[in-house]
Amino acid sequence: FAVRCFSPMNSLPLTPVEQCEILTKKCEVVAQKLEKKGIKVVVWDMDHTMSGKHCGEGWKRDNLKEYVMAGSAHFAALSLCLAKNGKRYKIGEGKLDEDGENERGWKFGLGVATGSDPEEYNLPGTSVKTHILGPDLATEVIKTWCPQILDCFGIMIGFDWRLHKGEEGVGDEGEGAEGSVKGKRK
Repeated sequence: FAVRCFSPMNSLPLTPVEQCEILTKKCEVVAQKLEKKGIKVVVWDMDHTMSGKHCGEGWKRDNLKEYVMAGSAHFAALSLCLAKNGKRYKIGEGKLDEDGENERGWKFGLGVATGSDPEEYNLPGTSVKTHILGPDLATEVIKTWCPQILDCFGIMIGFDWRLHKGEEGVGDEGEGAEGSVKGKRK
C-alpha cells in the first residue's frame, strides 16, 4: 500500500480525497480476499487506525483539524473500495438471498467500534461544546477522507466499559460489554 501522495504535476501534497482515490485502485485485491473468506462486515477502530492520533478522553474541538488530518489514507481507501465494490452488505438491511445479496444489493457493511464513549462528554472538563469524541469524531474523519461513503457506515459504537460499571450486562472487568451496546446504531 505504500504510495507517495504528491501530485505529479506540481509536487503539492494531494488532498485526503485524492490520496484515497489513488490507493482505492490498489485495494481491490483486499476486497476480493475478504469476500473469499466470507467476510460481510469490516469494523474499524478509530485511534491509530482511522487516524494516526489518539483522542484520549475527548479531543478538543479547537484542535479538530489536527486529529482529522492525521487520518489514514489506507483506512479511507479500503473503505471506499469496499463501499464501491459493486455489491455491499449493510448492517440491519434485511436477510441475504441465495446469491449473498440483500434487497439493496450490498455485500460489505462498514462500521466503527471505539473505546471513545459518548458518556465521556459527561466527565468533568469535557463537554459537547468543548470536545469531540467517539462516533462524532469518527464521522468527522470519514467526512474529510471519504465523505461520499459516510452513509455506508451502518453502525458506529463508542463504548468504554469502565463508564458503564453496574449497568445490566457489564461485569467488573468489561465482560458482557457487548450486551450494553445493543440498539446504538446510528
